[in-house]
Amino acid sequence: MSRASSKIRLFLISVISFLLIQVLALFSGQTILEKVTTRNNQAMTLPWYTFIIYFAIGTLLIIVFIKFFKRGHFFKFLFGFMLWWGTMKFTGLFLSWEVSIALSVAGVYLYFKYQKIWLHNILLVMPIIMAGCILGFNFQPRDLMIALLILAIYDYIAVIKIKSMIKMFTSLAEKKTIMALIITDSWQNLNYRLKDLKIYLVNPDRRYSFLGTGDLAIPIIFSISVLTRYGLWGGYYVALGATAGLALCNYVLLKYNRPLPGLPFIGLGCVLGYLVYNLSILF
Repeated sequence: MSRASSKIRLFLISVISFLLIQVLALFSGQTILEKVTTRNNQAMTLPWYTFIIYFAIGTLLIIVFIKFFKRGHFFKFLFGFMLWWGTMKFTGLFLSWEVSIALSVAGVYLYFKYQKIWLHNILLVMPIIMAGCILGFNFQPRDLMIALLILAIYDYIAVIKIKSMIKMFTSLAEKKTIMALIITDSWQNLNYRLKDLKIYLVNPDRRYSFLGTGDLAIPIIFSISVLTRYGLWGGYYVALGATAGLALCNYVLLKYNRPLPGLPFIGLGCVLGYLVYNLSILF
C-alpha cells in the first residue's frame, strides 16, 4: 500500500469510526432516557464551572498517579476497572445484569491476556459512552459551550505550547495504559497486539493514529445534553458537526504530520452543529 493510499484510508477510517461512536452514544443515551419515568426527571442542571472542576480534578489525579506510581501495575488495575465498569453498564442497557457482568469480566480477562488492538478499542468505547451520557444528562448545552471554550484553550496550550498532554499520554502508554482508540490503516492491523505497537504521536509512515478519550467524550457529552433537552435530531446535528471538526483536524494532521489539539476543531464543530439545529427549528 502506498503512503498516499495509507493516509487516505487512515483519514476515512478515523472519521467514520468517530461518527459511528457518536451515533452509538446517542442511541445509548436515548435508551437510558426511555428507561426513566419522564425526561424532565432525568435532565438535571449543574453550573458550567462544575464541568471544569471535574476535568481539573481528573487531570490532577492522573498527574499525581504518574508521579508517585512508577510501575504499571496500579494503572493496569485502574484501566481494567474502568473497562469492566463501562462494559457492564453499557451491555446492561440491552442485556440482563447477569449476562452483562459475565461479559464485562470475560472482556477484561481476554484484554489483558491477548492485548489485541480491536479488543482494546471495543472495550474502551463503552466507558467513554457511559461517562459521556452520565455527564451529558447533567449539563445544559449553553453551559457546555462555555466549558468547551475553556477546554479548547487549555488543549491548545497543553499540546502546542507546554506539551504536557503529550507527556501525559506518553507516560501512560509506557505503563501499558493507552487512553485512546487506536486507528489503523487496515482492518487486518487491528489484530496486532498492543505490546507490538510502537507509540509515536507523530508517525512518519502514518500507519496508525489515535482518537483520544477526551476527543470522543466531549462531543458525546454535548450531544447527549442536546438530546436530553431537544430530542434525537438535535443530538445528530451536534454529532455531525463534531465529525466535521474531527475531519478538519485530521486533514491538518495528515498534511503537517505533527501533534494537534483536537478539541478546538471538535468543539467548534459541536457548537456550530448546535446552532444550525436551533436555526433549523426556527424556520
